[in-house]
Amino acid sequence: QTLLTLQSLQDAWNRGMKGVYSTPDHQTPSLSAFINRANFLPLEGTEIKSLVLPLNIGPFLRLRGHWLAAQYAGSLHLTLAYLYFRLMKALHAAAGVEIVELPGLPEDWDRFWEKARKPYDAIFSRSRQALTWRFFQNPNHYTVYGAMEQGELAGYVAHRVSEDTGNRMLILADFLFLPGREAHLRALLLK
Repeated sequence: QTLLTLQSLQDAWNRGMKGVYSTPDHQTPSLSAFINRANFLPLEGTEIKSLVLPLNIGPFLRLRGHWLAAQYAGSLHLTLAYLYFRLMKALHAAAGVEIVELPGLPEDWDRFWEKARKPYDAIFSRSRQALTWRFFQNPNHYTVYGAMEQGELAGYVAHRVSEDTGNRMLILADFLFLPGREAHLRALLLK
């Protein structure tokens, strides 16, 4: 598997791509499983960013200071975040975008996928079969929201909440939008 990863990385660099998504690095929480079970060795010099957001900053602040001050700061953070998200949600509602939770992939998925992948030279497959397994049949529970414009899918976000480290973390697993509709990501994150 390491040779495959190295070859994929080299192919991407040869084609002028500056990064390859989904290769575990030193920031990957499950790196030890990749090393022990998949004979994987992390690539030096690559940096992969993941969007993982703490839902409450209080536990992180407790590590660096007094517990009571951390509790108050965490509560204030949650209150301000809630007010911000409510305001942003109201502003996006006025923009004509309807945000809905998707219990499965919509009927127009294949048409959406064909349009959404056109601007990319390389993109991971988001076929109906792959995403149905990954987000709707997977033992890890994911929530998928769609941004609907006049009844048609304009983009989606898949996420889950993890408590692996003892803190609740929002993990953004996947998102994709039609060209020019990327601004809907904010509306979906506000949901």
